[in-house]
Amino acid sequence: MHYHLPRRARGLRVRVVATFVVAALVALAIALAAFTFGLRQILTSSAGDSATTEAQQVAKELSTTDDASAALRAAGIHTQVVQVLDASGAMLATNDSHASTPLARPAESTRRTEITLDGDRDHYVVVTLAAHTRSGAERWVVAAAPIDHEDTIVDTTIVLLALTAGCLLVVTGWGIHRVVGRALAPVERIRLDVERIRSSHRPERVTVPATGDEIERLAITMNAMLDRLDAADASQRAFISDASHELRSPLATIRILTETDPEPSESTRVIHAETLRLQGIVESLLALARADDDALALTLRDVDLDDVAHTEALRARSAAPTRGGEPVVVSADLAPVRVVADGERLAQVVRNLVDNALRHATSAVRVTTRVEDAGNREPATDRDGAGRVNERSDDDARGTAVLTVDNDGSVLDAGDREAIFGRFVRLDDARSRDAGGSGLGLAIARAIVQAHGGTLVAEESPDGWCRFTLRLPMD
Repeated sequence: MHYHLPRRARGLRVRVVATFVVAALVALAIALAAFTFGLRQILTSSAGDSATTEAQQVAKELSTTDDASAALRAAGIHTQVVQVLDASGAMLATNDSHASTPLARPAESTRRTEITLDGDRDHYVVVTLAAHTRSGAERWVVAAAPIDHEDTIVDTTIVLLALTAGCLLVVTGWGIHRVVGRALAPVERIRLDVERIRSSHRPERVTVPATGDEIERLAITMNAMLDRLDAADASQRAFISDASHELRSPLATIRILTETDPEPSESTRVIHAETLRLQGIVESLLALARADDDALALTLRDVDLDDVAHTEALRARSAAPTRGGEPVVVSADLAPVRVVADGERLAQVVRNLVDNALRHATSAVRVTTRVEDAGNREPATDRDGAGRVNERSDDDARGTAVLTVDNDGSVLDAGDREAIFGRFVRLDDARSRDAGGSGLGLAIARAIVQAHGGTLVAEESPDGWCRFTLRLPMD
């Protein structure tokens, strides 16, 4: 099985390889410079030794004659430039007609220099050696050995070494890239497992790789953490479910007593209203607990989503709050949409969304339904007074059903659009006009939608209104 690392993991591999390549390049540059310097010194020393040998041969011949030119001819020097100087530095003889001036001064130490011979300026090692003629006259033998071929050797060696090092660097970098990728593969598998667990309600665990290293210990530690989280989550769900069940009976008793009081006082009416509110919260908690346990009961059948939206829009119009002396306007633009769903649960979702919109609207609420990706379905235009389309198309059985509920109140910040679906979540005061909300409505709505295989998100409409969008599969 092949695991494709995400961009960050690939970036880590690239950074590791890049770090190695940079470090290797620096080390290779230093090593190549040191090698070049050493090789050049060796070749120069070898050329100097050769020049010294030739100078010694000429000095030996000078000791048998007073004629410098004869001594040079007797020595048979042809590969190097040799001159014989007197004690004052004047040239007495040379084996190269182009070397018409002394190459060095008497008693000058061995050195590397450039000499122009026959119009060409080349590199030579110049050696100066003291000698005496047969009559005892002081002479100086100057021998110059060319080292341009040594420079060629050095340059060629540098090129070959650089090419070899480059090839080795590429191969090694590729190998490191592969090794790092294999080393990170278990980490990527753990990440994929965690991602799967995050999106699933099942008590799964990450696969522990048998690597015997830190990665294996990381997986073991992560599983231990998941065990604790699951235990805490199960305990919390059990508490909510048990507490909700236990509260049902006393709340029902209080409700019956307040409803059967023949002459209810003001306090009795308040108690009755709050009891109804508490019963709603308890039922919401039970619904969430069942959803968490994947035990939310659904009675699936064909449901006309536009009919559900139409009913809730009518209800909202009759119960619309007043803003600035005017009731909030509830409009509907409903295309026929049929889904397979639990009708009562779906109505609960739409009701929660519309009630939430009424609480936060400034002056208007807008409800729409439509079908996405439904082929070539022709949009119907015959709508009744509630905004519903009277005709239905057979294409409604395909695509995705979409319901939007907009309000012209303040738009949710991007960072709050997911948090708003949390339990008992209350945002800023601008979105809390009505204290009657329990903070559970949107959480329940999303749980019901997810149980149907759909999605519910908060976003901003194109005209800048606050929007909640419900999507359900139509098959």
